[in-house]
Amino acid sequence: MRRLNACLTLLLLAPIAALSAPTSAPTSAPTSAPTSGPSSADVIAPVLAALAWRDFSATISMRVSRDGNKLKQIQLKMLDDEEGQAMRLDFERPTKLRGMKFLALARRDGIDSWAIYLRMLRRVMNVPLDGSNVMVRDMVNLGFFKPRPELLEFSDTGERVTLEGGQGCRVIAAQPKNEAARRQLGFERLTLCVDEAHRVARRTFFEAQRPIRQQTTLSFHEGPGGPLPKQIRAVDLDSGEITEVFLSAIQVNTKLPRRLFSRRAISRK
Repeated sequence: MRRLNACLTLLLLAPIAALSAPTSAPTSAPTSAPTSGPSSADVIAPVLAALAWRDFSATISMRVSRDGNKLKQIQLKMLDDEEGQAMRLDFERPTKLRGMKFLALARRDGIDSWAIYLRMLRRVMNVPLDGSNVMVRDMVNLGFFKPRPELLEFSDTGERVTLEGGQGCRVIAAQPKNEAARRQLGFERLTLCVDEAHRVARRTFFEAQRPIRQQTTLSFHEGPGGPLPKQIRAVDLDSGEITEVFLSAIQVNTKLPRRLFSRRAISRK
């Protein structure tokens, strides 16, 4: 058991995530207090309506500054159906991570489950729902999942900002609904700068007592499933480590089957 725990810790803390983000205007989280007004569901409804995809797949290319900007390559599959959302990551590069697979199941009732397949052990292991796990937290929070009203309470701050690209954004604040959600997500407050024209979050601030990371979506893939993140830049506000993520070979609404998103499926070659 000690050997299993050591192997899992080594892989989960491997330098493939540190996902957080910069780009300027603004460079710190807006501080306006939420205004009384629309309900949480009404606030986030336009964003959810813009994200019409039922499934998509893509190739992720990732470079992390603390790892010498060596290329990581991951196959991403996402699903959204009546059961909830699901993410599957199949690691291809570097060689030491090839064959590792990660599965995140985001259920409608907020009771999630994460699992990882370790090639060297040839087994699937549960991953604790703990936001302090850097690799898991950053991959799950990277922006591929649609906003989750089952875990977060959203409010319109009434603030408007203009990003350096000229996009006008309204500022939406979000807080975990309970302590279990806070532990799982790993932050106490989320601030979304939502592009008013495209209804998508272009900049996101993560806070836990203080801002801990800033994440900016630099470009989107436009298609029938709505805007999907195509290029993301993130910075860890404590260490200054920068992560850049690029998505290519994006395919939307190809009817990915739910059976691909299971512990059994990720244990197969």
